[in-house]
Amino acid sequence: MFEQAGPAHDGVTGLGPGTAPWPAGRVACVASGRAGELAARVEDPSFVARCAARYAAVGFGVPGEAEVRSWRNSWPPVLRALVRAGLSDVWVYLEYGTPGGGRRLDALVVGAAPGGALGLVVVELKQWQACRVLDTERVLRADGVVTTHPVFQVAAYRGFFEHWRPESAPELDVRAVVLLHNATVEEAAVLRAGAGAVADIPVLSGADLAAPAKDLAGLLRCQDLSAPDPTDVRAFEEIRWEPSARLLDHVGTVLEGHSAFALTSSCTVGGGTSSPGWSIMAGWWGTRLVQ
Repeated sequence: MFEQAGPAHDGVTGLGPGTAPWPAGRVACVASGRAGELAARVEDPSFVARCAARYAAVGFGVPGEAEVRSWRNSWPPVLRALVRAGLSDVWVYLEYGTPGGGRRLDALVVGAAPGGALGLVVVELKQWQACRVLDTERVLRADGVVTTHPVFQVAAYRGFFEHWRPESAPELDVRAVVLLHNATVEEAAVLRAGAGAVADIPVLSGADLAAPAKDLAGLLRCQDLSAPDPTDVRAFEEIRWEPSARLLDHVGTVLEGHSAFALTSSCTVGGGTSSPGWSIMAGWWGTRLVQ
């Protein structure tokens, strides 16, 4: 279990020397902190063990061996890349759970964007390499498994932040990137070419992570992000997510004539609350909102 830190570690200000990675109290995640601080600890076995304990504590279940192995293999490359790109002070959540438990994001980067907005970068991490694109929503992996196209997947995650931000919340500039850290440039290009309507989301290979430091921030969609201050991070974590009018109208059209469903704009989540409306919507947005 993660340690309860003192006042200097209020869930926003980051890690201190010799402390456990502090999981944000307002969001479900296995760890959060400045990219440089997490990068310094990510290959420590005790770090991964604490993340596994936190995974269960926040209600994600018990992580399997494959899940934990994916953390060991995928977290170091993305954290090292952020540090090498000069982004040591952006805030990173590992295994960020969307409110209501609808989805888990491999990594979420939060930084200060130009104009006072908060910049979010949703990062989808994949260990696999070769695949065949079946359509814009599905791929066939080399092991024979049919799975969601990672660009479509991360676009749906991006859609959550775009369509559930209440008007009272900070302005968000939401980006997304897929990182296939074991793939070659050619293997990543296959996915990039099959991305369809969400082709604005880059698919990076392991070779891309070796790009010159001056280019790396741009590849990661973080080129204009700077370190968020503690109040920025707190403001993000305290957002009470609710569906936008556009989203409600769209879902209402889809569900028209289905009397079992009733959605209202009062379906808010955050701060540990949820509603039946949220459960319906949380299951819906992840496979429909990609544009």
